[in-house]
Amino acid sequence: MKKVLLLIATAILALSGCREKVEPVYVDSLGNFNDATAKFYGDFYGNGTHNYFLTLFSGYMDDNYELLGAGRYVSFELNVPASPALGIPAGTYTPQKNERYPEYTYLKGYRGGLDENLGIISGSYVFTYEGSSDVPSVMMITDGSIRVAYAGNRLLVNGIIVADGHEYELRYEGNVYALDMRTPDVPTNPVLNRLNDCEAVNYGKNYNNVNADDWWFCLYSEDFDDTKECVEFEILAPTGSTTLPTGTYRIENEVIAPGMGVYGWVNDDDTFGGTWYCYGGYATYGATEGYVNITAVGDRYTIDFSCYDGVEENSFSGRFSGGIRYFEPSDFAVAKSCSVKTKSGDVLVSTAHVRDGKHVGSRRLARIPQPSRQ
Repeated sequence: MKKVLLLIATAILALSGCREKVEPVYVDSLGNFNDATAKFYGDFYGNGTHNYFLTLFSGYMDDNYELLGAGRYVSFELNVPASPALGIPAGTYTPQKNERYPEYTYLKGYRGGLDENLGIISGSYVFTYEGSSDVPSVMMITDGSIRVAYAGNRLLVNGIIVADGHEYELRYEGNVYALDMRTPDVPTNPVLNRLNDCEAVNYGKNYNNVNADDWWFCLYSEDFDDTKECVEFEILAPTGSTTLPTGTYRIENEVIAPGMGVYGWVNDDDTFGGTWYCYGGYATYGATEGYVNITAVGDRYTIDFSCYDGVEENSFSGRFSGGIRYFEPSDFAVAKSCSVKTKSGDVLVSTAHVRDGKHVGSRRLARIPQPSRQ
């Protein structure tokens, strides 16, 4: 009997030894990451859960966290508990399985629409840039878990994810740059009485079948550097003028005619034009009616305006007095396709803005059709 028991024990030990010798299953690594950002969007979906975009970077980046040459982004759209504090809560995050956006989950990656290169990428994903290519390879993250922790001020991230059906390990330890990306509270019916700068450019005959020069000019708030508050106008003035033409220009929705101001329009490609109130880097109120009155004594201008946005049901009005800085169309070439911009010529993002590759909706996409431009 003892011999039988000994044989059984020996067999068990042998089986145990076999188990220990089984080779572990290794997964591919996504490589070393050298930086991270955490972009906070508040209660973006309006369901009580806060949202972050956690992005890990591999490669060399400029001051705007744009990759220079080859490299990789790994981004997770995280659902976190609501909190006034800025920072991703520590914990383990798994894929979101329903439309309720539960805490400590992330949105799976998926494509929304199509553009000429990638399509509209949403949720969580991996972008890899090879060499100097501007078009990355894309993998959608659909499963796996990541653990977020902290060691002092250093962020610790590790986990195994599934992207395009394959498992990948990721690890990061280092600093994290937190940004508050919430849309600022826009003033209601703003009255602009602190306008102190004006830029103008004449684009010539820019609209089909309209015999008028298309003048663009922008009035900037004294607090522009902090608030990004400005008003952009388009007027259709008599041809041939080298300075901003004086007169009263009425604005009427969907009317494009000589001697009038251009209503605020946007097409389904988010191309903006016409007359807009901008705040916080967003084109906010587009004029559907109103006027702008321009007078001048020498090279000193007075510009009064009063406009109303029938879509957002908000008005904007104000006065500017001072000189005008003129530019050539080539200086602001972007204005022909998206005329809302900052003093430096950078495009101000519209309410249909792109958030880490995700197109996040506009209140204006069905507003009014685009006028016919040449």
